[in-house]
Amino acid sequence: MFRARPQFALSTMALIVTVFATSFVVSAVPSASAATVTLPDMKINVPIDQFSIGTNAGTGHRQLQFTHQTWDAGTGPFAIQPTFNSHTGVSSFVQLIYRSPSAGNWVVDHSRPIAVNGVFQAPSDYNFPLTRFTLNKLNGSAVGTVVAVSPKVDYCITGDVFIGGVPNVPNNTSPPASNCTNPNGLLGLSVGWGDQYDQTDNGQPIDLTGVADGTYVLHATVDPQHVFQESNVTNDVTNTTISIAGTNVSVISQSSPVTPLPSVSMSSPAPGATLRGNVTLQATAHASVPATVQSVRYLLDGSPLSGHITVAPYVFHWGTFLVSGTHHLCAQVTDSNGTVNTSSISTVSVARATTSGLSVDVNVNSTGHSNVVSPAISTSVAHDTVVALVGADGPDGSFQQVAVSGLGLTWHLVKRSNAQSGDAEIWSAVTTHLIHSGVVTSHERFSSYAQQLQVLAFAASSGLGSSQSSSGANGAAKLTIKTSTAGSYIFGVGSDWDNPAGRTLI
Repeated sequence: MFRARPQFALSTMALIVTVFATSFVVSAVPSASAATVTLPDMKINVPIDQFSIGTNAGTGHRQLQFTHQTWDAGTGPFAIQPTFNSHTGVSSFVQLIYRSPSAGNWVVDHSRPIAVNGVFQAPSDYNFPLTRFTLNKLNGSAVGTVVAVSPKVDYCITGDVFIGGVPNVPNNTSPPASNCTNPNGLLGLSVGWGDQYDQTDNGQPIDLTGVADGTYVLHATVDPQHVFQESNVTNDVTNTTISIAGTNVSVISQSSPVTPLPSVSMSSPAPGATLRGNVTLQATAHASVPATVQSVRYLLDGSPLSGHITVAPYVFHWGTFLVSGTHHLCAQVTDSNGTVNTSSISTVSVARATTSGLSVDVNVNSTGHSNVVSPAISTSVAHDTVVALVGADGPDGSFQQVAVSGLGLTWHLVKRSNAQSGDAEIWSAVTTHLIHSGVVTSHERFSSYAQQLQVLAFAASSGLGSSQSSSGANGAAKLTIKTSTAGSYIFGVGSDWDNPAGRTLI
């Protein structure tokens, strides 16, 4: 994922094809249950006296400005612990759950994995779905369709404002705000404390371009994907009805409605299952009437694994060939109101394919700027087909490109797509011997731009199949590709330099 730049969204993508063997689920074990605990209760305050209409200094556009406070109204601390991967810039998270042996004292009872990842944005923020703000039409007395969205995605996730109003509030919040400069630092809020962002802070105001004067609802949600464990998940919304007229905004009313969540649970595979080859994922989902289920998607280790599936029983066929070891699976449901909920996480084991056919020998990735170097690579067999997939940002109006080298191999460009700003490329090479702790490097033509490099080595491969490239001037790229062999698998790489949104091949 790359940080957004203030221009239109675009995308470039190139694809390759290869083939894998199939297998099946072989075993399953039950999961453990949690103890009695003191849980946080996440809420969001939007002070009604801190609204204004301003002008974006970069674009000159009129914007809606507002202050918000994300805070903990529960009986226990809100705490999340990141584990930062320096090669990818991405962190996985666990939530620490506390118990209270005496009033005002807490000790960690257990931890639980969080279903989504975060990207560290140096020097002091995580790109993480902590809150979401939309400007909606007012449909009678109900919240209507979305007309504009706040770009707010980066958070320190530590306390800086005293809220109070709940028992056992400490005099100081913990962990300290200085933790947010450390990508591995504990983050969170003490009971009765909040994380405040002022109405004039960059990256939060809502662009009002194309929004006519009138009455709207600022729909504010904390934990919009509902991935945290809380004592109450139905009080995460604050609605503020406002009137916008030119450079003036006035608050009409504010409410914190009880918001019923859709439900979702994975029915297959079972928690603790050992998986191999092609695996069928399936979930059950329900919405609170009159809402209906709009879609379900699956997440693997905090990142999207599937697209949004709209037809029950929400089946997705997952080829596990790129991963082995222990992994976390879950499902997310979105209802017709746009409300999202996330299932509990299933921990599964993925076994490496043992067939004599094509298999993944190496799968590593890294991010950085200018020249990006992969983690150390060691192959288990000779004569692997090695593929490097590169997505890079680039200067406006120029044609970014990269050159790949390393492992003592001769590399060939398979496909390049750089018609839009940024670049997506695929390179390949063939090993003639075992590789021991070698690295692959991707060199940018125009240096200092963000880049992601993924290197895959395929054993028992006869080479690459079909390849195609495409670009989109606005939105995701689309293309048509014909596989050269039945049972082929398609891999793609893309660059969306203006919009740090996850993309899924569909």
